[in-house]
Amino acid sequence: KRRNRAALNCVPCRNRKTKCDRQMPCFGCRERNIVHLCNFAKQRQRVNYAGAVASSDRPQAAVSSMEGSSELAYSTLLRDNDVPWRNSQHDSPYNSVGTLYQHQNGGVIYKVRQSQWSSALPSLSEALSTTTLPVASNAESYPQLASLPAKQHCRYLVSRFFAVFSPLIHVLHDPTFHLEYENFLKDPKSAPLSWLALLFTILSLAIMTLDDDDWVLDDLGREADGPGNVKAISAQYRKAAMSCLEADDYMVSHRLSTLQCLVLMIYAINHSQGSGSSWALLGLTVHIAISLGCHIDGGNLGINYIEAEQRRRCWAGLKVLYMTQALSFGNVGLFALPRFRVSLPMDVNDEDIHPDSLPTQVDGPTQMTYMLLKVNLYSLVDRISDQILGVEPPSHASIAELDAAIENEQARWDAIYRSHLQSNKIQGFQRVHWNILHSHAHQIYLLIHRPLFGEPAKSGFLQQSRARCITSATALLDIHALLSDEQRFREFRWYGFGLGSFHAFHGAVTLAAAILQNRDGESRHQMQSILNGTIARFQSLSGRSPICAKAHAILKYLQ
Repeated sequence: KRRNRAALNCVPCRNRKTKCDRQMPCFGCRERNIVHLCNFAKQRQRVNYAGAVASSDRPQAAVSSMEGSSELAYSTLLRDNDVPWRNSQHDSPYNSVGTLYQHQNGGVIYKVRQSQWSSALPSLSEALSTTTLPVASNAESYPQLASLPAKQHCRYLVSRFFAVFSPLIHVLHDPTFHLEYENFLKDPKSAPLSWLALLFTILSLAIMTLDDDDWVLDDLGREADGPGNVKAISAQYRKAAMSCLEADDYMVSHRLSTLQCLVLMIYAINHSQGSGSSWALLGLTVHIAISLGCHIDGGNLGINYIEAEQRRRCWAGLKVLYMTQALSFGNVGLFALPRFRVSLPMDVNDEDIHPDSLPTQVDGPTQMTYMLLKVNLYSLVDRISDQILGVEPPSHASIAELDAAIENEQARWDAIYRSHLQSNKIQGFQRVHWNILHSHAHQIYLLIHRPLFGEPAKSGFLQQSRARCITSATALLDIHALLSDEQRFREFRWYGFGLGSFHAFHGAVTLAAAILQNRDGESRHQMQSILNGTIARFQSLSGRSPICAKAHAILKYLQ
């Protein structure tokens, strides 16, 4: 009688005609995030299930083992389909802080290393999971794959994103994403839904940066004009991204690509709808980051350098988003992130980071310099925010202290960027970085001097405070005009449609208030001229910017 031989390869490896190491799950399926399709993963689950049934008859033994050995007790906490994170730096998945575990469907969760009484009890999460609807874990059974544009459009938009959007919120590792994207083009159905959501988010952000007459808008859009196409197509891809996340059950199962997608999406919402529209999503994203273990520095988790840097970048990006929104509401102290000890990302370029090595020194501003300087600026504000933006009026000494600290930060930025500007080593996006950093600084100047602006200038300090407000307001409008009108910054006009316009509106209102106070003599006419130019610019940008449309109506009334 003919016997059935045991399969030497799992089905996915056999279909791809690749060598299978027959691990449970195999290496190939883990690399492609299709563990759920691997035959050997299912065998592992059956073996673990049999062991769990056998051990369930001995609850006293489970309690004894929990009391005796913390590592053994902790290991019993893992669900049968949770696998310790594999990496090249550490052989053991355990460390003194906690451990990352990868679920059968590719989701990652961080678990604190400690003994738990629940090790002797059935897992509540397993009991609850049986009542939830099954979800797709890759794009093979998901129809949103058909919502992607043609390959030539997709490549163009991805390239556009990395050229003009990623430099301002650099949370991805460019070479890693490009490698994943090329693999996706070869086999789209193998991509996890969270990665597909990230791709849709990137496409949405890239659309926001296009000129009204861009050929891609003509090909993809159905609206009557460019601004209408930008709004419609960007919203379409953003909705597709959310659909992918929902199909991936992102409220329960998370990957790093889930977090990257949400961070970029919040940044996009802030620029298209205003920072107040994403508070709830930002809070959710912070807790997803904590669930993934991003509140623990990657150096303590036994992961490679690229993974660690991407996690640090996401956490730094969340800090920037939190502080930006808090400053928009004029109160930092109420909306501060918990102070976890996470190292800042390294000030290096993506090409210098490798899984097993990092550069020792990099010359000049890098891809990460802008975000790091921004985090330092916001950390400076956060340290004394209660004194400046709290309920009680700040003292003159507190205002002067923060004013001087910000001035020192500006001098530091100039030292970093000007040296390379003179040697022509600076890139176009780094010129934009320099201007936007100063825009944030002048926005903060207006916030900290705001309590004194309406007071009569009876002392030298009050006169200096008023002069600081007018100078910063004028600088904000100059920077907005530069990014909106200068041809060399045309690719970055999208920034002026969003947060840049919000900062400019703050400056314009300050100038309008100064003009109405009529205390500045001949300079009043100069301020009026600057204000008139700003109102005209807001009107011209109203088609692309909801913020400019609202600001124009208000400033026209004040004019």
